[in-house]
Amino acid sequence: MRHHQSTVTPADIQCRVMSELSRLLPWVPIGPRCAVDLTLRILWVLATLRTSLFALCERFGLPYGQTRIRHSLASQLPDLVTLADAFSQRFRALIPHTPRKGFVIAIDTHWCCYYGNRSTRGIVHGQRKAGTRRFFVYATAVIVEKGRRYTLALTAAASNRPLEALRPLLDQIAATGIGVRMLLLDKGFYATEVFQLLHARRLRHIVAVPHRRPHFRRLFRACHAITYTLRTRHQSDKPRQSVDLQLVRVTAPNRDGSVSTLVYAYHGLPPRGDLGEVCRRLYKSRFGIESSYRQLNQAKARTTSRDRRWRLLLVGLALLFRQLWVFLENAVHKRTGQRWSPTTVLERLRAQLAQVLTAELHDRDTLEIPVLDVRFLCENA
Repeated sequence: MRHHQSTVTPADIQCRVMSELSRLLPWVPIGPRCAVDLTLRILWVLATLRTSLFALCERFGLPYGQTRIRHSLASQLPDLVTLADAFSQRFRALIPHTPRKGFVIAIDTHWCCYYGNRSTRGIVHGQRKAGTRRFFVYATAVIVEKGRRYTLALTAAASNRPLEALRPLLDQIAATGIGVRMLLLDKGFYATEVFQLLHARRLRHIVAVPHRRPHFRRLFRACHAITYTLRTRHQSDKPRQSVDLQLVRVTAPNRDGSVSTLVYAYHGLPPRGDLGEVCRRLYKSRFGIESSYRQLNQAKARTTSRDRRWRLLLVGLALLFRQLWVFLENAVHKRTGQRWSPTTVLERLRAQLAQVLTAELHDRDTLEIPVLDVRFLCENA
């Protein structure tokens, strides 16, 4: 069987990425020697080379230093909400078709490690990972259907509260009129205020439940599906709130022969068939959003800046590059009739695009060998 080979060329994606980035914000030239086209090229080279602005200036000898370029670009960035909305508009512009019933959408958070000052604004403290407890947190909404893993919305969260990451994304999705056929959330969103928001907006959802608690084990002794009342913690200044949940337990075999017990909170599923198996099958597709974060890291520039807008810009550029890759791959399928294959390497396309974008720049890292030395090496090879 012949494997599908990507027919997307760097020239095709270069033309598209420049046009998409130019529509993101009303860019202005940094100076007389750095027009808007060069400014956009600098941003894309940061993403494709996965380097910092300082390293880029040192390598290619840009017309201005990294301090002036950095401050000039930062002065053109709006606030976090406006910048996130701008990226979300570009994401949705690359979705070719919206079904009438909507999409299966997964929402999750992406934690970026930070090793700077602990008093930096906007960082979130969490469990230790890669030698730090401080992170910048971003939340995304991604379509997790087969062959259509598009990013829908992006936001920056300033705390680890799930509602702060969930509400802006749902507002962005609702503003576009895109339907939500099913919403998939992991255990981090298991909270009373989250379920109250989902029920108030009448969204069909499946949420993983942290079931390794003693009272859950007692509840599921007699049956596999129960109605459970989730309450908030007791606070002296606020009354306790509660919400009724439909929980279902399912056992799934693992690859090593063992069996795992999973519990899901669901809403909007028809009461027929094996609800546990339906929830497990639908929730299994949620791991497509984890693949999007892995691909995000393949095109994310490096930085040590404490500016949240600059960091959000770099994360949005990585997601926009991935969105363009998915869009062009589906466009190839419609034009040629070839089946889309996830084996197309995003890393290879990123490297090819970086080579095209840096072709007009003077690379100081290139080793220049005189012609006589080349002849000598060839003759004595």
